[in-house]
Order: sequence, then C-alpha cells, then structure tokens
Amino acid sequence: MKTVGEKIAELRKQKNMTQEEFGSMLGISAQSVSKWENNVSLPDISLIPIIADTFDIAIDTLFDRSATVPSVKAENAVEIAFHHLLKTNAAYFDLQNKLEEYKSIICEENTTATAFYTENGAIFGNQNIGVIYRKSAKDSVPFLKDEEIRAYLSMLADENVCKILAYMAENAKSFTAASIAAKCGLTAKDATATLETLKKYALVMSRAVDLGDETVTVWEKYAFHKILFIYSIMALAKKAASGEDNYYCFCGDYTWS
Repeated sequence: MKTVGEKIAELRKQKNMTQEEFGSMLGISAQSVSKWENNVSLPDISLIPIIADTFDIAIDTLFDRSATVPSVKAENAVEIAFHHLLKTNAAYFDLQNKLEEYKSIICEENTTATAFYTENGAIFGNQNIGVIYRKSAKDSVPFLKDEEIRAYLSMLADENVCKILAYMAENAKSFTAASIAAKCGLTAKDATATLETLKKYALVMSRAVDLGDETVTVWEKYAFHKILFIYSIMALAKKAASGEDNYYCFCGDYTWS
C-alpha cells in the first residue's frame, strides 16, 4: 500500500503538475510538497479534504484504500464510521502501515484512547466513543458560561431523572406517575415532579385519560431518540471523571493550538 506522500506524487504526475504548480493550488511551497512526497512529513489533517478536492478524488483514495470501501448498511455503519475516524488519526500519527494494530489497541483496551487537538477542533476515540469536535478551544469557552447547558447537566445529575430514564429505556412506552414510581422506588409526588422536568426537555409527553368517574394522567416517551445525546454525554463524563489519561497516540495541549 502506498503512503500518502507516494499517492500525492502519483496523482500529481497524473495531472502533469510540477510540485510548484501543485503547491500554488494549495497556497503552500514546493518544499512542503516535496517533504510529503518523500515521506519526511505528512499533510496537516485540515489539508486532506483540500488535496482530495484538488485531485477530484475521494479522501479514501489518498490512503490507497479506495478499492476496499465497504458497503454501508445499518448493521455495519457505526463500525465503518469508527474505522474511518481511527484511520484519520492513524494517518495523522503516520501509522497507516500499523492501522490494524492501532485499531485493535484502541478497541480492545478500555482504558486506552487516541486523540489530537488542532486549532480547528479535535478528534477523540476510545473503545466506546468516537468524537469529532469541530470547534476551537477559544470558540468553546462560551459553553462553560451557558446557563442552559448547566441547567441540562444539572437535570442529568438528578438521581430520580436517571432512574426514570433508565426505566423508560428498558421498558414500556407509557405509564402513570404511580406505576413508574413503584418501578423506580420513588414516591408518586417525586415521580410526577421528575416527569414534569423530563417533559420540559421533550423526553416525555402527557395526556389526560377520562375514566368516567375520574381522570388519570398517562405519560409516554416522546422524541426518545434524544437518549443518544444523553448516552454520549454520560460516556464522555465517565471518561472525564475517571482520572485515567492513557493514550496510545496523543498530540496537543490545553490550548489546542
């Protein structure tokens, strides 16, 4: 399999371009192009899509794997996406020739992660999480000051909220406050208050059912696909709170630049 540099050289020559001509199309020097083609250095990850676009090819072609692009189906889509995330990191760390070894370490060792931070954002991956964060450190600071975000995190930190979310994730789509209270070990009052909170965040909806002599409120899951965001937040929080800082490959610092 050709290296990225060798592939760039091959594609450049197919286009009958000199290193100077190709470099000028990217706004870089011929010396930088020469370093890539001689495997002295790799293109910055932010230039990969631009290089591919310049050659009118898919990004995968730069990594000489265009012939092995798998068919994407529901049952393999997540694994394919995660594979490409790790492949991007491997290219950044010049580990294309050790991709399978690199991938197996990340996927099989639950304490090991890989990440790199740039001025444009970051890519992080471990056994269960693949994250592409498309903001700079500077642009991310406002999140720490956002009251809406803090309120949402406080909601997720509530024990009763987590109990009811866990029950809804595993069980029936509809219930009363009394029935879910019994299942979750809560009082009916606490269950009702918690369900009202979840309704505020569009995770449940309620409707009144007329029984003739009385009316009962029935609660139902609503827009529960949002549980994906909650699972992701929890998984990242678990990583952040663990105190573990074990990386197979890592580049960057707290400034992200």
